[in-house]
Amino acid sequence: MIQKLPLPLLADADVVIAGGGPSGFAAAIAAARTGGKVLLLEQFTMLGGLGTAGLVPMFAPASDGERMIYGGIFAEINVEMCRRMGVAVDSGSWQAINPEILKRLLDEMAEAAGIRYVFGAKVCEAEVEGGRVSALLVATSNGLRRVTGRTFIDATGDALLAMLCGAEFDYGDESGKTMSPTLCAQFSNIDFAAYETACRAGASDRAVWHKMTAEGKAPLQEHHFVCMKPVSAASAGSNLGHIYGLDTLDEFELTRGYVEGRRIARIMEEFYRDHIPGFQRAELLTTAPLLGVRETRRIRGEYRMTFEDYNRRAVFADESAAAPIRWTSIPAARIRRNRRRSSA
Repeated sequence: MIQKLPLPLLADADVVIAGGGPSGFAAAIAAARTGGKVLLLEQFTMLGGLGTAGLVPMFAPASDGERMIYGGIFAEINVEMCRRMGVAVDSGSWQAINPEILKRLLDEMAEAAGIRYVFGAKVCEAEVEGGRVSALLVATSNGLRRVTGRTFIDATGDALLAMLCGAEFDYGDESGKTMSPTLCAQFSNIDFAAYETACRAGASDRAVWHKMTAEGKAPLQEHHFVCMKPVSAASAGSNLGHIYGLDTLDEFELTRGYVEGRRIARIMEEFYRDHIPGFQRAELLTTAPLLGVRETRRIRGEYRMTFEDYNRRAVFADESAAAPIRWTSIPAARIRRNRRRSSA
């Protein structure tokens, strides 16, 4: 955090949200629907975060095994996206994402709600007065600009705004190691009928990869084979290949991650062409402009959820965004806002 600088004002709003990914977008929609003047700042050229810029090919399951347990804004987005894709909502599985459809949908929803949003706006500093954020400094195509507001929401994905304001955070495990990221990609010219036939014969991509790994023939040292998810009749999104040992908070390491991610995507393209039925003519179309970071800064809140909480399926009197459900196959499907001090 820094002292006030004499910079031109970009905008002022009741609610200023840093980051236009899923959480930032939902916060913006919710605030706008209650009548607030909302400004949404997004460093990329689209809303949706990892679902669009990150090319993550699917939403996580939204079911407890029997019924939908996520509703509200997510359900609005998912149902309409599926309608435009011409597919049924798959509440019990991993719902495929068509990034172009999702981009347009979010644009339309933001405009309908009266949200003012700016692409290419990277939050780079915060002004704090009397323990409260008074303004953000944003890097734009015209240089540094100030953004003022009454309420500021950190939806950057890596707790950047909170960190700039001096909030305490954790990073990684006891030794500083984090989960490894993946650079997702998109592929085309896939014959899914031939692939499904191979799967029924026990020759799925995952089975072939693990067999080659056991034989020492896999082109990468990768034991956590994730997925190639169909997105349309002949295309798929991939979540393949981890970039191990990468510190995504280090600028040079992050750069290396993108280069390595593109190298891995090319290796996976060759693997599928050479070994997986239905992929003989598969083509790598593009890798994502946004690295799929699985773990970064974790803000130290007023309460830290523990493994014991998770294991006993803890319920808190002040939790929010939790529907009254009967736990079945997804015991961690509650989002909690806990107002307690940690005893840890």
